[in-house]
Amino acid sequence: MKTKLIILHKIMKISDKIRKIRIDNGLNQQNIADELGIKQSTYNKIETGKSSAKYDTLLKLAAFYKIHIIELISYGEELDEMDFVASKIKLSQNLADIAIKERDDWREQANYMRTENIELKKEIEKLKKTLPVSYSTEGAEHLAMVAEPELKKRKH
Repeated sequence: MKTKLIILHKIMKISDKIRKIRIDNGLNQQNIADELGIKQSTYNKIETGKSSAKYDTLLKLAAFYKIHIIELISYGEELDEMDFVASKIKLSQNLADIAIKERDDWREQANYMRTENIELKKEIEKLKKTLPVSYSTEGAEHLAMVAEPELKKRKH
């Protein structure tokens, strides 16, 4: 039970800090919610400590306020230099993990698009074979060549 109280106390401290930074910057909750791409009611829950912010939300907040995330999530106690450096290393590792996951997601999406493109090209080729000559590319070129002299006659 004691552990839960300490965790709740720390969450409240983070939420208080988030609120203080927002107010110090002269912004309202809607401004920040819009910046984060979340609902104002969701942001309110973070700021009041009813809900904890997701890691990526904290990163966006820190970036928005142009502060280090450690400043945002520190609990008011002074971090000695060693703790600060260790926290920065851990944060860097987490950011690298996120970047790798996003890269992998983009790579997966690109592979899907390539596969889809290949399938669409095959489908187009099948359709070309089933269309009458007049609808195929060669047929259209042939019709244009035949129609060109006729069009020139009509213009004169």
